[in-house]
Amino acid sequence: MTSMEDLGGNEAVGKRTKQLAQRPARIAEIVIRGFLDDFTGDDGVITQGQLAKIITGVRKKSVDKYTEERNLGMHNDMISTQTGLTALIRFDRVKESFNAWLEMHPEGPHTATLVENSQADGDPLYVLTLPEGAFQAFDTHVRLYPEAQIIEDQIRDPNGKEFERHDRISLSTVAEVIRIEGQGGELWQSLFFSPDGTEK
Repeated sequence: MTSMEDLGGNEAVGKRTKQLAQRPARIAEIVIRGFLDDFTGDDGVITQGQLAKIITGVRKKSVDKYTEERNLGMHNDMISTQTGLTALIRFDRVKESFNAWLEMHPEGPHTATLVENSQADGDPLYVLTLPEGAFQAFDTHVRLYPEAQIIEDQIRDPNGKEFERHDRISLSTVAEVIRIEGQGGELWQSLFFSPDGTEK
């Protein structure tokens, strides 16, 4: 079984998730305040202290729910905000695609690595580490750019230009890409697989 630590233990993902979870937590707080304010205070049935405890509980529950949903792929980031990522990928096609990319870019040295990590449901799992890479997710596939830079929220090649087709690796979001964790706290998780690579 592959854990988040196997993917690099990316603290930035946890930090970003916590930041993103504050919006639904604030909305939940506003809703509960709107409902309970009329029942709070000297003439109410609950005290200000009780209201504060209720709000704390509601916010925590909301943050926990958002965090769980994000970990299951319900609140995915669709593009890198900065370079650097680690991805968990299923099946051997990634090895072929990665080796083809290396052959097309013999100049090196390259920081990108691909390691067979374990297996899930009898299929090999690979950890693809792209310290200078970026990703962009679409409905049916993910594009992984082993060497990239982010310019004005756009992924560009190391020279600042648009990528050529041979400068990226495209993999299926339905069958191959399980999880991507970016150094900017980005997270993309497949809806079809658990974070450990097993089918849901």
